Amino acid sequence: MAQLANPDPDLCRELRFADHRQFLDHTRPITDALSNLVVGPLSGLFDEPTNFDLDWDAPVQSMDLSLLRSRGDQAIAVALTCLGSWSSMITDLQDDGDVRIVVRDEVWRQMRLGLRAVHAVDSDLRLSRAERKIQLLVMHKPSDLLSVGAAGSQEVSIAKDLLALCSTRILLGQSTRVGDELGDELGLSEREQAVITGWAMEGQGRALWKLENRPGMKIQTVLSATEKAIFDTNAGLRGARRKFPQSHGADKPNLRVVATS
Repeated sequence: MAQLANPDPDLCRELRFADHRQFLDHTRPITDALSNLVVGPLSGLFDEPTNFDLDWDAPVQSMDLSLLRSRGDQAIAVALTCLGSWSSMITDLQDDGDVRIVVRDEVWRQMRLGLRAVHAVDSDLRLSRAERKIQLLVMHKPSDLLSVGAAGSQEVSIAKDLLALCSTRILLGQSTRVGDELGDELGLSEREQAVITGWAMEGQGRALWKLENRPGMKIQTVLSATEKAIFDTNAGLRGARRKFPQSHGADKPNLRVVATS
């Protein structure tokens, strides 16, 4: 990496660069990538073999990125990109004809890597039917798609159209402000918007399911006992409430569980 950052004049000449500046400009993407791997947010992530064995034949594959939080958004985004590439490859290698479901949580993190990352998500959505995949994108609110790049950039332009590529939108409970955004983006009626900001906010699993060219449907999903034990993401909040029981005055904890999408 030091040779790329401060090349010897003989190296520039042997590689037929016009001058030192042209060499640096040409190799900058390589230098930046190596810097991220050696001393940046990705340092150490690929220095050792994985410390657990994967069951490649299991019916469900998932990746827990919680240990990467201290590394920052870039490390998480790179991991999500690797996961997307792996899922595409593993699906292409299967010839059993089964339809596979690819769930992309926190997809906004991946798209913040730049234009190529946005193109990758866009391409997967467009080709999902041909590749026998069901792509699920999990987002918090429509403005997530506006944060993947600078205002007016190509990244934002492509990301804004992702909602149009989704044939089914599952809209869980949202605040009035976000409900207004969804109403504008998806052309929701006043009744449909009221479902999101009212009925869906009153219970877990409630959502407006909006299919193409059809009125929205009020649907409540319910976890089985097994699913609840595995996927109950609010358990930690309930544990915090038990740890800090309600009391009077300023010591009363401000804990409220709201399902969002």
